[in-house]
Amino acid sequence: MNHQKSILFRLYASEAGSTFTSQYVLFAIPVVAVTVLNARDSEVALLNAASGLGILIFLLLLGPLADVRRKDLLLGFLSIARGVAAALLTYAFMQDAVSITVLIVGVFFIGGMTALYESSVSAYIPALVRPSKLPTANSWIAGLRSAADIGAGAAAGWVLQYLGPSWLMAVVAALYIVVSVGPFSMRPVFKPGGGSIQRADKADSETGKSFIQEAVAGFNILFRDRAQFRMNLGIFQFNLFTSAVQAIFAVYAIRYADLTAITFGLAGTIGGLIGLLGVWISVKAIRKFRPHRLMAATLMIPGIMGIFIVLLPVFTPTSQIFVLGAALGIWAAATLTNIALFETIKQVLVPSQYLGRYSAASRLFTWGIEPVGALLAALAVTYAPISVVLTIAFGGIFASGFWVIREKSLIAITNRQLYEYMSEAAK
Repeated sequence: MNHQKSILFRLYASEAGSTFTSQYVLFAIPVVAVTVLNARDSEVALLNAASGLGILIFLLLLGPLADVRRKDLLLGFLSIARGVAAALLTYAFMQDAVSITVLIVGVFFIGGMTALYESSVSAYIPALVRPSKLPTANSWIAGLRSAADIGAGAAAGWVLQYLGPSWLMAVVAALYIVVSVGPFSMRPVFKPGGGSIQRADKADSETGKSFIQEAVAGFNILFRDRAQFRMNLGIFQFNLFTSAVQAIFAVYAIRYADLTAITFGLAGTIGGLIGLLGVWISVKAIRKFRPHRLMAATLMIPGIMGIFIVLLPVFTPTSQIFVLGAALGIWAAATLTNIALFETIKQVLVPSQYLGRYSAASRLFTWGIEPVGALLAALAVTYAPISVVLTIAFGGIFASGFWVIREKSLIAITNRQLYEYMSEAAK
């Protein structure tokens, strides 16, 4: 038991470090583009498109790697590779050789490797956690993003303001290298013959299957299981419009609402603190509300929060920080709950030996649309006011909940089915 707790601690610590660094990058890159490179609105949107394209290509070509038994090596080397990419950006900043094109290439590789990293993490959680503990574990894993938001935005804003972009990326490189220590320390669990794996990765012993065949196996589950398909379809639409928002959100907040890098980061910190409540809310909500209703609500709430983001310019500078922080926090709490619910349903219903490739297929389907949303935003802001584009995008986010609210296969999933896996978590 103590050994398993030690493994779980290292799992949570590694994921916390990776998530913090990824959120740091997510905040830093568009702010650098706006404040340092003076990039146009459409150019900043292209950065988000490049990250989404990296996700699409990496999961399409390398998604089945998420099911390899030696996940410790995979996660460790992915962290090192991300650190190397950040180090190259650091060198480019030091040489004053950074352009939008260089940033686009950097976020392409970092985004793609991060998606592959997260798919592998999702696949090995059931190997370390008892079924009854899955909702709690998923809530904590999802909550790490809000926890990361607490410090990532403020830290990135401070470093950029006072030390400059080269130090900003140097911190990213160092953090990713440190994060690699966690997965490598789990070698005794994942090495051949390691006895702590609760569920054997039977699919890894199968031979003669190509990556394409294995990827198809994940998509077969996604499209044949109607409940999984409708959930993924709702998230598909949610991510399409969310990527459009993310592509131009930093530009809107800094250039049109007059926030600085530091105040923008402080709003993210407030949002992270509020969003962290989602760790507690998600377990309670999954136990209390029917899955289809909770899934729909958590997809719709961020769309409602978008109203306050669009109205940012009408608030005073001080109130902007708190309004934006509250909107981002409620958005984060809803998304956290959605992720915890989706992961729990997935891990309960999908055979464990297919979890990794199904997770990769699901991410490919739902995250692969993100470049399209970002490119549409980049195109739209050249023809329409940015506030109008944001309003339309938030409407699309709200409408994504309609895919699941009346779906019979989701209505058929009862709280009792999920509660059986949660009962011990309440003890």
